[in-house]
Amino acid sequence: MAQTQWEESGKPSVVALTYPSRRLALIQDAIEIVLRHLATLPSSPEVERLRLKAESCLQQAQRWPELKPTPEEREMLMKCVLGLHMAAARLERRTSGT
Repeated sequence: MAQTQWEESGKPSVVALTYPSRRLALIQDAIEIVLRHLATLPSSPEVERLRLKAESCLQQAQRWPELKPTPEEREMLMKCVLGLHMAAARLERRTSGT
């Protein structure tokens, strides 16, 4: 995890202040990519399960500004999103037969 960068004045740098917003935007983009990818797959219980999980992750990420998650909570969500990407890729390979 990145550590807060401090200017010589003792104030957080501009990069440090914008970092959480960039992280949130990246997570939201990653979740939306999973949802778009799942929409291209044939309907199945597994696709629906992954879609619901992705939507739950998106709702959780959208609450980050008010909830102020801990680094551990952010890492858990990022790992969940990574797992969704991997599960969607595996499912695509199975449905395409490759």
